[in-house]
Amino acid sequence: MEIKRINTPNAPMAGGHYSQATVYNGLVFVAGQLSIDPATGEKKLGSIEEQTEQALANVHAILRAAGSDWDRVLKMNISVASIDLWEAVNKV
Repeated sequence: MEIKRINTPNAPMAGGHYSQATVYNGLVFVAGQLSIDPATGEKKLGSIEEQTEQALANVHAILRAAGSDWDRVLKMNISVASIDLWEAVNKV
């Protein structure tokens, strides 16, 4: 089986030595995403809702570049700085 690296200009370019995602045996593994606007490279520092929307938009762009979409996601981990923000993140 071959490992395919995924990179799309519709999400922030990966820093360092990794790619935005890899595909192996039909599974897509997306690297962690921040609230960075791929058009400007700037990190969105607005509300937690705005940050969450941008990070999820980045994940979605990567999924689509890999030939997948939300309806095929098996698991997603989201790191949130404070338990007080959980409700707002979950609403998004």
